[in-house]
Parts: sequence; structure tokens; C-alpha cells
Amino acid sequence: VNKKESGLSNVSLSYSQLTKSRNHIEKKFGSQNCLAYKMAIDWQEIAEDVLYKDRETETEEVEFNGKKYIVPKIERMLNLGAGHDSEKTWFMEAVKTYHSLEPDEKIKSTFKSFEDVPPELKYDFVIAQEVIEHIQRDEVFVFLKNTCSLVEDNGCLVLTFPNICNPSLYFEHIDHVTSASYGWIAGIIEMLGMKVEKAYLTAGGSESFNEFNYVINQSDALMSIANFLSRFYSLHPAKSVVIVAKK
Repeated sequence: VNKKESGLSNVSLSYSQLTKSRNHIEKKFGSQNCLAYKMAIDWQEIAEDVLYKDRETETEEVEFNGKKYIVPKIERMLNLGAGHDSEKTWFMEAVKTYHSLEPDEKIKSTFKSFEDVPPELKYDFVIAQEVIEHIQRDEVFVFLKNTCSLVEDNGCLVLTFPNICNPSLYFEHIDHVTSASYGWIAGIIEMLGMKVEKAYLTAGGSESFNEFNYVINQSDALMSIANFLSRFYSLHPAKSVVIVAKK
């Protein structure tokens, strides 16, 4: 079945093509519950390995809310679904041109919809953190197409969304309407002309996750149980999936 999404021209989404793309992603990075995991997103690593690969990397130390960050200097950045970070985030300290897109009318932002973004405007760094799960399933493809179209050549996209291998964490939020494995999301991104460079699980700074991993790693018995749950039930305690792609 090859159905064309409404509002898109010359773009079609074939289930067989998407399945092939998903399989390619999972062969490259592994199944979701077996992805590598980190305590938090390493923005400096993304800058060096993806955004500024083979180019000179310029970084700056900034301080925000009492914490210091080493972040890449970015020319133009767009924060999609920025929420209350639309006008106040540490990214603004390291970006020459920072724009935000947030549909909530109560929150001040640069844009309220994709239609508000000038067609000639492209960004070398686009992030969409914890946004996909709030979008209806039949609108995800359109959202990703619009998102990828805003990334300039050699630009970078960072997308995060809840880890469905931790169902209790996902379903505790009533406003989550779409759950998807990373393979499908990353597969669509590659079909839209970008290359997925990194895919991993992250704790998102969760103290409970850190404590959980510390306890697990101190016990061979608990480690065996954790591996059993991951292997046979596809469970993993990580908070989010991180996908990093480059155009």
C-alpha cells in the first residue's frame, strides 16, 4: 500500500520501504532495548562527531541556573516544541541566532507553526525534545518531513522521545498519544533524506535511573535479572531515546 499524506507534494510513504529502512536502522544500532545508554545527552560529542565533523569545532562554557555547560557555538538553531524553554534556555548563550517554535499561545516563542517559518530560513541545528509522543500518529510523518526540511545541508537534527521499553514511565503521562519504537522514527528520517548518525538511550538526568543502575551493577544476580528482562521482555529503565541525524 502506497498512500500519499495530505498536504505533501511528491512524497509518499510506502510500508515496504519504511520496513526496509527500519530494518537497516536496527541492524546498524540494535533493537531499542539493547541500545547503548548514557546518563544524559552529550552535546559536545554531537558537535564534534556530527555537526562539525571534519570542521573546526568552537565551543564555549556557559552558565545557566547555577550549572555550567560546555556547548558548541552554533550559527542558527531552532527549538521545536520548546515549551517553557522557548525564551529561556542555556542554548541561547551559545547560539548566534536562536528561534523557537511552540504552538501554545500562552508561551512566548518565535513561531507558532511550521507555516510561520519563512521558506528560505534553514537551520544548522534543530532539536525536538519530547515532542513526537504528543503528536497524533497519523501526523507524525508530516511533522518529521517539515522538521527535516528546516535543516540545512550539513546541518544536524536531535530528536528525543520516551523509551517505550519503559512502559510504566511512558503511560504515566496522560497527554502522550503516540508511542513508537526508534526504528520506525529513525527509518522515516532516513527516508526523508537524512542520515542517522547516532541512536541511544538516555537517563535524562533521572536520579532514580542513576540509583537503579548503581544497585544493578553491584550485584551479579540483579544484573542477570535485568539482562533476562531486557532479552525476553524487551524492557529497559531508560527515560528517552535519542536520535541524531545529519543532512
